Amino acid sequence: METEFNKVNPEQEADKPKKCACRHKHGKHVAVILIVLILGAICWHVHPRPTWLKVGTVYTVELRRDSAGGSAPVTISGTLIAINREAILLEVADHSLVTVYEPGKERVEDKYQKTQFWIPKRNILFVKREEPRYVH
Repeated sequence: METEFNKVNPEQEADKPKKCACRHKHGKHVAVILIVLILGAICWHVHPRPTWLKVGTVYTVELRRDSAGGSAPVTISGTLIAINREAILLEVADHSLVTVYEPGKERVEDKYQKTQFWIPKRNILFVKREEPRYVH
């Protein structure tokens, strides 16, 4: 038996928004896309890496004048060892001939020394890749 309360009014039914039958499929796709975007943003924030800097390559780094404490530019040339968020690590090779004086004789020693420098990124004015020199 149909009462006044369960009667369906066709005008009220037409005003109701229609529900999408495939709503659950759209929700899954949106959730997956959002998760991928969020994880990508987190990874970029944690590990930003300039793509053009390559470990093992020789670079010349010019420091900002205000960070070096002088008016002349300061440059350091060396092999890039590591990169992190705050700094780069350059290894500089110093090769020199040293004359050693001993009683009764004098000799020349070949000294080869490597020194590593952590350079804060905020102090770098520019970085230039050095072309390899070929000796014929």
